[in-house]
Amino acid sequence: SKSGVLEQNSQITNLFSNAYNFLGIPFTLETLILAVSIVMTVRFSSSFIISWMKAKLSKQYENDMRKKAFDAALNAEIGFFDKNGVDNIINNILTETRYSSKLIFVCIGIMERLFLIIIYLLVMAYLSVRLTALAFLMMATITLFIRYVLDPAASIGSKVADANEAVQKAVQSGILGIREIKLLGLKDKFFSEFSQAVRDSVKNEIKMVRNEKFIDKFYRLSAALTLFLLIYLGIKYEGLNFSQLGIFILALYRMSGKVSSLNSRIYKMEGYMAHFVRVQEFFDELEEQEEFSGSKEIEQIDRIRFDKVSFSYGDKEALKNISFEIEKGEFKALVGKSGAGKSTLVSLITRMYQPTEGEILSGGRSIQEYDLESWRDKFAVVRQKSY
Repeated sequence: SKSGVLEQNSQITNLFSNAYNFLGIPFTLETLILAVSIVMTVRFSSSFIISWMKAKLSKQYENDMRKKAFDAALNAEIGFFDKNGVDNIINNILTETRYSSKLIFVCIGIMERLFLIIIYLLVMAYLSVRLTALAFLMMATITLFIRYVLDPAASIGSKVADANEAVQKAVQSGILGIREIKLLGLKDKFFSEFSQAVRDSVKNEIKMVRNEKFIDKFYRLSAALTLFLLIYLGIKYEGLNFSQLGIFILALYRMSGKVSSLNSRIYKMEGYMAHFVRVQEFFDELEEQEEFSGSKEIEQIDRIRFDKVSFSYGDKEALKNISFEIEKGEFKALVGKSGAGKSTLVSLITRMYQPTEGEILSGGRSIQEYDLESWRDKFAVVRQKSY
């Protein structure tokens, strides 16, 4: 009714008037303009600070993850590199950590939008609880429908991660093995593998962006159609005047944009989560593969003795039941054909690997009991391929 509308308008005016009186500020046009100016200044200043802090936090997290991953990789057993491949490890340290850090950026954006959505809902509920409940129900229904239609972001994100890994592997193998590739005429094969990996990566990233835009645009369309229904219901059944209805629709319109953006970011967050999970699994595996170091220091090595030592690379046996001694001052040569286990013996002495069976002893105890850095500091090595 008209009297009800006037009463509600009076309540809104009294609300502002009481707020000004509580603060001891005269309720005039000048102070109202000043208050709006202060609110706008605070809003845009806080928006700038939040954006700055989001970028800073995201990049710092990326930096910390990369340092943690690289440090853990340097402390991992050589067997970890043999098992996973250098290309996969580089991909996790450089690429997957970059995608994972974006998760923080998106999560902060989600919290921002949730806060604004709550504010708009409170404004709408003050004007009409029933219309607000109806609007919320319709938006929730639209959201569930959109999420049901689209492919899960986590699945697409996992495919992007797989494609990035394949790209990294193709480039790494092609560059490091360039001599063999040219000599054996394998250029077309490697280029084909690289091209396929790039196509898969681009395809899934485009699919991710397409779905994000679909969520945004379809939701905005649905929200616009919802507005017409709420305008009709607001005038017909709620008795709202045009000024109140205008405020309600404005709040709903602004909220629908934030909800659309929220849905897009949640979808994006699920995609980045696949990369985040991979990085955490990578960290867990690195912790399990950390090189073992004893606690005993060693001044000098007088003797090294192999006692029935065997070693295998996976299922491939490299050494079997090897026993011999090397005394200080002796000169001994390891002679044999390629693949006979000469490099493996040196790797075992320098504790790059641990024997599958048997023990390597020095000073009456297993060499594993000595501090790792102290032990390796006693050796001079010239490798076949210089670093």
